[in-house]
Amino acid sequence: LQPGRDAEFRWAVDVDAQRAGKVLEDGSIDFRERNLITAVEEGDLLGMMIPMQPGVPGTDVLGGEILPPQPSSIQVVTDLRVYAADTEEGTGYYAEISGGVTHQIEYRRSRHRTHRRLRLGITPISNIKGDVDYSSGNIDFTGDVVIGGSVQSLFSVKASGSVTVGGYVESGASITVGGDILVKGGVVGAATTLVARGSVMTKFIQEATIRAGGDVQVGAYIFNASVRSQ
Repeated sequence: LQPGRDAEFRWAVDVDAQRAGKVLEDGSIDFRERNLITAVEEGDLLGMMIPMQPGVPGTDVLGGEILPPQPSSIQVVTDLRVYAADTEEGTGYYAEISGGVTHQIEYRRSRHRTHRRLRLGITPISNIKGDVDYSSGNIDFTGDVVIGGSVQSLFSVKASGSVTVGGYVESGASITVGGDILVKGGVVGAATTLVARGSVMTKFIQEATIRAGGDVQVGAYIFNASVRSQ
């Protein structure tokens, strides 16, 4: 009897390094520890799918056949920004465009066998070096947004991915995202709203409204604000 080998997806990029930053003792956020996304360039190898290998049956002392356990499989489902190419080792998956890697693993078990599904994609990244103000206008982007400055008063940012703000979110501004929100400075203003399907991290919140599907992490203080985390 020789056991088979489960299917394996071997990452060529470090998706486990994703993290939202480090809160220091003074309440500020060290962006050197920030890595919300795993960035890749066009043509980069994301990973290699190594197919399962069936086992070899054996025999018992009476000459009967002993079947090896059925190896588990992996189904890789990609978006249009990832392409596949067969190699001698397995199937390689490559980035069609530059952007951030997204991945999700789903498990299903049937007849004593585990089936795994890996959803793999690339999210575009929008880099704004300065503020979100009259020079940039409101932002509505499919993907992740990285803002070097602040989101000025009365301007809005919408993104299907995560948003990183290097400065502040000023009074009356709004950010709505499908991922996480990371603000290096603070969030101020009674008319200011942050809505994230994921987590929110910031230095302080003053009078603003925060809604998060994940955690809300504040380095310094929350003053007279409405904060809700599911």
